[in-house]
Amino acid sequence: MLNSNFDMLYNSLCEKVSSKKFKPEKSDTQALFINESFAYKVEVDPRDSRVYLHRRENSSDSEQDGDWTKVSEWAFDDEIDRKSIKLICDDFAETLNGPGKNNLKRKSKKALPDETADELFFANRMVNIFPELRDEIFIEKQCYSEFRGTQFVKSSILPKITELLEKNKDTRKIEKLSKLLSDLYKSSSLNIKSLITMGILNNITDPEQIGAVQKYIDNNLSSAWSASLKFKDKKVKPDKLKFTTRLLRNSSYK
Repeated sequence: MLNSNFDMLYNSLCEKVSSKKFKPEKSDTQALFINESFAYKVEVDPRDSRVYLHRRENSSDSEQDGDWTKVSEWAFDDEIDRKSIKLICDDFAETLNGPGKNNLKRKSKKALPDETADELFFANRMVNIFPELRDEIFIEKQCYSEFRGTQFVKSSILPKITELLEKNKDTRKIEKLSKLLSDLYKSSSLNIKSLITMGILNNITDPEQIGAVQKYIDNNLSSAWSASLKFKDKKVKPDKLKFTTRLLRNSSYK
């Protein structure tokens, strides 16, 4: 299924990218689009369920993988649907083709900093729980030169989680959300860990809602949540790593 999804993404990209500008090449999980100046690599990593767009200058001195610069990344797994693949294709094609006359005016797209890429990946994984986030992510990427992860969690993701818990009817969805947050906390950067604990969990205040989440999260995230409560109501931005580092040092888990 993953290979067929990648084939769909590749074929869609070939339709959108001018054959006069790029020569496409493809293997099972990787595709190259090459011209005289640049080479772009679209690559699926099944280990972390992501698809990446990398770029490098096409010169004789750029032969090693270390020369690649990450430009964009999206969640990509067996369960991805056609609409999501189209959004990914549109994003990648815009980079390869360059801004068109009818595109929204914005700053030129640059390689994403690791922190921004992590936040975008986190938002894309939340689409598995709240599919309506797809369009909001697309609008965010269209309107801003960099993905504003902290603001997006506050304005788009947190309200949906709060609404889900307030209704407390879809227990399967609450379980799926809680387990996804546990998995992401375990494998993500310090910045994403702080978004999960201080940006989301600390804003769940109703005892019944807290209990509904604690029922399904793992011990690792539960301990971190307890430790993060020390910072509640303090002027601490979730994307400031120095505060997160202090939080992790003070927590009881390893």
